[in-house]
Amino acid sequence: MTISLPVRQRTPEWLEARKHGIGASEAAAAIGLSEWQSPIGLWAEKLGLVPPVAETPSMRIGSALEPLIAAMYTEATGVKVRRANNLRQHPEHTWMLASIDRRAGRRPVELKFSARATGYGEPGTDEVPDHVLVQVLHQLAVLDEPEGDVVLLKPGALAVAIYTIRREAVAEAAIIEREAVFWEHVVSRTEPDVDGSEATARALAALYPRGTELVTVEADEVANQAMRILRKVRGEQAASEAERAELEARIKAAMLAAGAERITAAGVGEITWRPTKPREVIDWEAVAGAYRGLLEADSFDVERIEGIVAENTHLRESAPRFGPPKWEGAE
Repeated sequence: MTISLPVRQRTPEWLEARKHGIGASEAAAAIGLSEWQSPIGLWAEKLGLVPPVAETPSMRIGSALEPLIAAMYTEATGVKVRRANNLRQHPEHTWMLASIDRRAGRRPVELKFSARATGYGEPGTDEVPDHVLVQVLHQLAVLDEPEGDVVLLKPGALAVAIYTIRREAVAEAAIIEREAVFWEHVVSRTEPDVDGSEATARALAALYPRGTELVTVEADEVANQAMRILRKVRGEQAASEAERAELEARIKAAMLAAGAERITAAGVGEITWRPTKPREVIDWEAVAGAYRGLLEADSFDVERIEGIVAENTHLRESAPRFGPPKWEGAE
């Protein structure tokens, strides 16, 4: 049976308790599936070596909109939800912690606001981004529940999209195994492997800030081999990019001379180079401010919500698009 820890969400005690385990929202980072945090960055946070990742505007907007999304979920399903303030802990894998946005009966309900909604499929399916899937599967393991809902609100949408995630033994076992490896790094204070993500680069910069005095270090075997491979890859990449730029310039020159938007070559294929339509750009910061105003006024006007996005949408010219080529066949 899951353990309920006597700490309430977003309190100093809750923040302290989370240092001693992996929360559901951190699960994807722990196993290397987060776009915003890497295993080494989360590892450094847990050990207090770097400050926590600062809350982004998107995160603040999501938190502010939780009451609205919860109300829209109830309207869509007829099921009332309640807050679940306590921090939960897995009875066996004690590093596994979970804080739940809402519960519908015993069912966990995860509330999401996303401007682009990348990675989400059709409502009613279980097609959610990998980091959200890992978060909910982690929650279900901690709570020992069979399924939970992800509730998504997109700007301009008149209703929420609901996705049901069901507990799956193989996936859960894989997540637990990889989280256990990560947590052993924390317990032993040994760095996890690095990857090439921007999140890892930020973590390394925070862990090892550059001083004003330059020093020289002799590469060990691992770094030596990496430098040799990098030199080879960078050289090939530079040559390839230079050749590509020259070839594209020749093709564009031929198209300009003929005043053409498309060029064809027998047995090779075709390439287009034509203006693109202006694209719609939404000022999400302004939209979020207007949404917050509705929340503060306790006003849920569907037409007004739809109008907010329209009012903050404008067209932006785009550069002509070259390609992609349509080849007739591989050589």
